[in-house]
Order: sequence, then structure tokens, then C-alpha cells
Amino acid sequence: MAFINPDFMLQTETAKKLYHEHAEKMPIIDYHCHLVPQQIAENIQFRDITQLWLVDGHYGDHYKWRAMRANGVSEDYLTRGKYSAWEIFEECNAKLATPEFRGQALIRKFNVETVCTTDDPADDLRWHKQIAAEPFGTKVIPAWRPDKAMAIEDPKAYKAYLEQLGAAAGMEINSYTDLCEALQKRHDYFAANGCKLSDHGLENFYSEDYTELEIEAIFKLVLLGKRPSEKELNKFRSAFLHDQAVMDCKAGWAQQFHIGAIRNNNSKMFKLVGPDTGFDAIHDQEIA
Repeated sequence: MAFINPDFMLQTETAKKLYHEHAEKMPIIDYHCHLVPQQIAENIQFRDITQLWLVDGHYGDHYKWRAMRANGVSEDYLTRGKYSAWEIFEECNAKLATPEFRGQALIRKFNVETVCTTDDPADDLRWHKQIAAEPFGTKVIPAWRPDKAMAIEDPKAYKAYLEQLGAAAGMEINSYTDLCEALQKRHDYFAANGCKLSDHGLENFYSEDYTELEIEAIFKLVLLGKRPSEKELNKFRSAFLHDQAVMDCKAGWAQQFHIGAIRNNNSKMFKLVGPDTGFDAIHDQEIA
């Protein structure tokens, strides 16, 4: 029997029954993905399998890069791109040139009923609106990912982000109260465009005691370009996540937490190819 067969990974009769008689026929409802709304809206025809799997601008699925490195694949096959398996490469590319392998057709092919993309609060959601206006059989909705609004550890980058968020909300952000107001406006906008859940990338859960005065003081410190201490960071994160939970609760949203990823651990490659390029790792600190 071939290694990849209809019972691949199904090791018991119960597993086979549950899968073939039930799960196999059910649609996919994907609460978190790395799909790009613009590519879905424009029904992308991928240039080749490399674009689809690995490198499409900033949007490449870097977890494939990480998996390849973990299994000893040379960087020549990844970021340096010196080699490829030509027979497989060419067959995949020939298929991608056909209508059956365009973006929307691929999503339908795998019986995807609903897919949630990952979207920053400052996003205008224009591509989601286009998809809603031109439906293709799969429901595509935004998921609220406010990580940048919490990332005060880099004051310069944070101030630049606040300008983007403020522009999207139609207001200036000069205090933590302003930040919450801007986020609420964008939260309402996301809800009006079908969003039903938030999505948070965290190294850990945070539950420091804090006061409103402390959070405002920490926020002002960051606006002055000063990096907060670890304790101040954790107080701010605790306040931010609490206020996000209150927003979500009022809107009837669910919450997702991506816990324990530590990012961009290879400083040499970070300088060469930038963030989110397959150099993350699983943290080993206690969570539960």
C-alpha cells in the first residue's frame, strides 16, 4: 500500500469510522489563516508554486520555511533560492496556470465554508468588501488582530503605528484613553464588515495589577520615546488585553490566543530578510 493512502494516519478502526463516515464530508471552517484578502478578491493566478507556498512578498507562509530548516533543508532551497526539484516544480506550475487552480477555485476545492483572515485594526477592509460584493461560495470575514496596538516595547515603531491607527479612526491618539476610543471605532467598523472574533499573538498571559493612572503614565512615557521597563510592559499588556476583552464581550465576539511563540530569533537573517521569515520558535516557559 502507498505511504499516502486513504487511511493515512488513521491507525484504528474507530479512527477510520470517525473520519470516513463523518469528518471527511464536513466543510472546513477556518478561524485563523495566512491567506491574503487581496489575493482572494482578485482570484489570483499564482506565478508558480514558489509564490503560492513560500515567498509572495511579505505574505509568504514562513512556517513552511521553519519546517524545512528543522528538517535540515539547506538555505539554498529557501531564501537563497539556488535550487529546486524541477520535475515537481514544473508539474505544479502547469497546474497553477489552469482556472481550476486559481485562488478562489483552490479554496472551493477543499470545501472551505468559512475562512477568517488576520487583519490589523487600521486596515480599511476594502478587499473584504469586494469579496462580499462578488461572492464565490466561501464566506471570507476579517479577524481583528490588534498586536501592533499593544507593542509599546519599541516606542519609535509604536508612534508610527499610532499615526496609522489614528488616521483610520479619524482622530489623534495622545493618551491611552484616546487609544481605546480609536480602537473602539475600528472595532465597530470591523463588526459592521462581518468580523466576529479577535486574534492575539502573545508570549504569555498577563495579569499584573494596575491603575488607570499608571497606564496613562506608561503611555505618555512611550510617546516621549522612552522604552518601558518589563514591569511597565506587563502592566500595559494586562490593561490592554482586559479592555480588548471588554470590547469583544460587548460585541459578542470570540477570542483566539496564539501563546508562546518567540519571534525572529536569528539576528543575522532578520537583518538580511526581515521579520516573519521562518525564524520563530516555541517558547519553553510555563503557561498553565
